[in-house]
Amino acid sequence: MPLLTTSVPNLSQGVSQQPDNLRYPGQGETQVNAYSSVVDGLVKRPNSRYVGTLESSAISADSLVHILNRDSTYKHILVIEPDATTVKVFDTADGSVVNVYDAETGTSAASHAYITDTNPRENLKVLTIADTTYIVNKTKTVAKATAKSDVLAKEAIVFIKQGDYSKEYTVTIDGTDKTYTTGDGSSTHDDSLGTSAGDGTDASSETIAAGIKATYDAASISGVTVTRDGSVIKLVSTNSTFTVSVRDGLSNIGLGMAYKEVTAITDLPKSCYDGFRVKVKGDVELVQDDYYVKFATKDDQDFGEGSWKEDIGYDVVKSLDATTMPIKLIPRVSDTNYKLIAPGHDVSVTNEAAWTERKVGDDDSNDFPSFTGKTITDIFFFKNRLGFLSGQNVIFSEADEYGNFFRTTVLTLLDSAPIDVGVAHTKVSLLKHAIPFQEKLVLFSPQSQFVLRGADLLTPSTVNISPITEYNVNVDVSPLALSNYIYFPFERGDFQGVYEFFVDSTTDVFDASEVTSHIPKYINKTIKQLVGTPAEDVIVATCNATGAEKQIFVYKYFWQNKEKIQSSWSRFDTTNNIIGVGFLDSELFMVTTDASNTYLEKMPMEAGVTDTGKDYSILLDNRIDSSNSYWDNDTSASVAIAKSYDSATKKTTLTNLPYDPQVSTSDPTLNAVAYTKDGT
Repeated sequence: MPLLTTSVPNLSQGVSQQPDNLRYPGQGETQVNAYSSVVDGLVKRPNSRYVGTLESSAISADSLVHILNRDSTYKHILVIEPDATTVKVFDTADGSVVNVYDAETGTSAASHAYITDTNPRENLKVLTIADTTYIVNKTKTVAKATAKSDVLAKEAIVFIKQGDYSKEYTVTIDGTDKTYTTGDGSSTHDDSLGTSAGDGTDASSETIAAGIKATYDAASISGVTVTRDGSVIKLVSTNSTFTVSVRDGLSNIGLGMAYKEVTAITDLPKSCYDGFRVKVKGDVELVQDDYYVKFATKDDQDFGEGSWKEDIGYDVVKSLDATTMPIKLIPRVSDTNYKLIAPGHDVSVTNEAAWTERKVGDDDSNDFPSFTGKTITDIFFFKNRLGFLSGQNVIFSEADEYGNFFRTTVLTLLDSAPIDVGVAHTKVSLLKHAIPFQEKLVLFSPQSQFVLRGADLLTPSTVNISPITEYNVNVDVSPLALSNYIYFPFERGDFQGVYEFFVDSTTDVFDASEVTSHIPKYINKTIKQLVGTPAEDVIVATCNATGAEKQIFVYKYFWQNKEKIQSSWSRFDTTNNIIGVGFLDSELFMVTTDASNTYLEKMPMEAGVTDTGKDYSILLDNRIDSSNSYWDNDTSASVAIAKSYDSATKKTTLTNLPYDPQVSTSDPTLNAVAYTKDGT
């Protein structure tokens, strides 16, 4: 190979696996524990700083680690271990335990089987919206609850719509006719009951209703109870069968009857019995436009004027089984602790609605969301709606009502109604991830990507989904939305690459470019987490393969005037195994383990970090400042490192270290060193 001579302004472009003659200036073959910066060039990587010991044992690499970043008060780490029944929360300030209380009892969180999983890292999804953190188990099949609405009572109402003289009014119950004939209004005429009308009011609606009831009082029908209020008669049956029909001498427009169903809402009286239910039929050839109403009187009277309110159908399941739905973690108002809204909790105790039950319609007019009977694969928030992915469907809650997935009325399709829409594509497209991106929702399946749009206001009538790109995606890792791009990994044999997904602002065309094209065999194929921060233009990937537990792959980039002038990949090697990571502003928080403990560490990723009062930083991993105390979760107390100076030996003895500085009891080698702040 010929000798290449070139000038290298700095080594800030990271690793390249290309031949020497194809590499950009500033790229090298390897870069371990060095940090590329467009400001400082190539510098040693930042140190990790000890925050606290979370557990006195090493938690599994399959544990879920998630950052809870609500505000300056709530900056916490959520940890769920394999087969655990409760969640654990730790303060990022010192690693101390943040209590999680059961929302109903007010005591420590009880066992919640919903979150129990052998691999929470892969199978649990976490989303925080304002004060509420949702936890979804992707392996749980959503089911319907067993509680149903009331069956249709065997009761009917008969009411007088029009009265007239010398007319017959007949009510037939279980095949038995009862007829009342009005008088002619004269003072000498006797009506059909043999009582003198006399005053000429025997054609009024109340008089006719009273006359009809009197015919039943005179000869009752077994199992049928008849009551009257005003011009409305109520018939209640205890018989196995109950049939009611009416007819009259006014071409059947004088009597009204409601039992099971009516043709139109106008067929119902303005005064009725409180709680009376009936179905209103729409188009005779359709069932989707049928609806149910229940009468509600003013001031909760048993009978009187009121209104017909839309209601749920007869004997239909009212709600989703809460034990198969996501649980919620909510900060308590009284302190910085949390309360867990568990599956199936008692809403009356906490006043925190979990998942709203169906209040109107039935399985034809207001069916259960399409994730019922399936698993939920992702949870997201888009345009003031909580959303789920399930199979090939995207399901949104009601606008601004994140716990409701049922329509609140079936009479009209409201703009705020829940949305349930599927993707249509030539390939089988099981949706795995949904990423809100530039006022759109980008959907990822293993082989295809889609975009969901909904104009300025996302409604059932404006929503639409269209395919945009056809990239292979490693769906085991959640894509990362950062600034104006979405980053997602893809498999390349025994290694993985990363795409940078974007939309052209001019043409509105979606595309992606590979940011790992120059390192095709660099990142291990077992990426388990992809996190980043726009504050420092840095992305971090961690892996789960044997030998890669202590490795962090770092992508440092920098844009200037729409031109990427830095695209640097490198690797950090750490002392402890990395379980999970997450950014809070410019600091990378890491949950790590050694042979015996679980720790919380943080690594400042901003350029030019120095120790207080110095122009340099002492680069020790899991570094502790002996002037500061640390939290001991075993004793639930703050502990300070003790320093004792012996003037005779001129040695300082340090005790109360949060971890054992000795490798093992059989190996006196120390895995810790101590420096003074001046670097000695």
